[in-house]
Amino acid sequence: MAVTLLLRGRGLKQSVQGVAQHFLSFLAFGIIPLFEYFVMRPFMDVLGKTRVTMLITLTALPINFVLNYGLIFGNVGFQDSDGADAVLLFVRLRLIDKCFVHLGESVI
Repeated sequence: MAVTLLLRGRGLKQSVQGVAQHFLSFLAFGIIPLFEYFVMRPFMDVLGKTRVTMLITLTALPINFVLNYGLIFGNVGFQDSDGADAVLLFVRLRLIDKCFVHLGESVI
């Protein structure tokens, strides 16, 4: 509700306002896993498991780049879409990062 009011006040076109509203609503779902990842990563670093967090970060970066490039510009076998799909990818990757951090915490 507040997002709609904020976007209307900006004077955006209807199509841009729709994409921005979907973008922000999808991004809201990724906040909790992102915060949990940002809490667990330094915790694991302090425990001496820096290799796990480094591997997670270095693995997620190229995956995020390639998939976002494909989703935003319609390359790499994906169809052209708006920015909201890229945010869904971001949320999924943060959930995967969170799972790997918890897995690394218990295994290594």
